Amino acid sequence: MEFVDIVAFMKEYGVIVFIFLLSLGMIGLIIPISNELIVMTAGYFATFLSQNDLLLWFLTWIGMTIGTLVNYSIGRWIGAPHLLKWKTLREKLSLERGQNFIERYKKSAFPISVFIPFIRHLIPYVAGTGKSPFFLFFSLTTLGNLVWTSLFFAAGTYFHKYISIMEKTVTSYGLLCFILIFVLLMVIRKWTIRNKQKARMKG
Repeated sequence: MEFVDIVAFMKEYGVIVFIFLLSLGMIGLIIPISNELIVMTAGYFATFLSQNDLLLWFLTWIGMTIGTLVNYSIGRWIGAPHLLKWKTLREKLSLERGQNFIERYKKSAFPISVFIPFIRHLIPYVAGTGKSPFFLFFSLTTLGNLVWTSLFFAAGTYFHKYISIMEKTVTSYGLLCFILIFVLLMVIRKWTIRNKQKARMKG
């Protein structure tokens, strides 16, 4: 699903669907759309379709949070032995990868994982199966979700023309490359606005 398809979908079913899509994406159901693209589209809606920006930002955060909590609950109450019965060998190795990630970064793994595609879906399952303290998991993951949501929401708000490019950048080359492009676009935007203001003053 591309950016234009999401815009058409949102116009038809309303902005509340952001919660639904992000929740499904975080739970890991198979839908051809990335979380990054959904949140950037929400930013586009806020600015260019006269929607309430604070409300849309809140809806995207709620969607991410719901999906994360569902994943944690599945891992905690179903447990690794039962989850592994449903997984292929490759997916079993992925669970081990998530366990190694948590062992390496400790509690910092929860907010960090939010910024890494696929890992953000995996860590809540692993945290649940490992019986990680709920309050610790929820508070740190919520903090990561707030920062992550704000970053991509702002990207969609200011640079809607480049949404597809930015989404492909972060999924293919990582968050650092995305941030570099985001900062570059912000510098260009400020430079353009300043030049326009100078031109008006001279005129």
